[in-house]
Amino acid sequence: MYRGWDEKEAAHRVVGNIKRLHKEKFFKLDLSNCYLADVNLNGLNLSGVNFESANLNNANLNGAELSKAYFHEANLKGVSISGANLVNTWFVLAHLNSAYLDSANLVIKSQRGVYSGAADPCIPVH
Repeated sequence: MYRGWDEKEAAHRVVGNIKRLHKEKFFKLDLSNCYLADVNLNGLNLSGVNFESANLNNANLNGAELSKAYFHEANLKGVSISGANLVNTWFVLAHLNSAYLDSANLVIKSQRGVYSGAADPCIPVH
């Protein structure tokens, strides 16, 4: 599915495939190593999607359903995830520099405990 092709045309085709699969009620997707920089995935159901090592630089994920999604080593620099559902989402070694998480619903698990609620833009996320 266009893995390893790091150009805007690849991103455009992948997004088209995602939307076609959604129309067919197919939601279990593997987008690992896909180039999705600058794409608009606003409001889509991406629950449980594997984004391992994907490039989502400056992507729009506002209002997306991202519960149980997996972002291991994903590039999320400058991504906008405002209002998205991030409960039980994994951001292991993900790059979230300049990410915008305003009003996102998330649970952050750490060795110090659990934070549950809306994202606070004043909390640094690395």
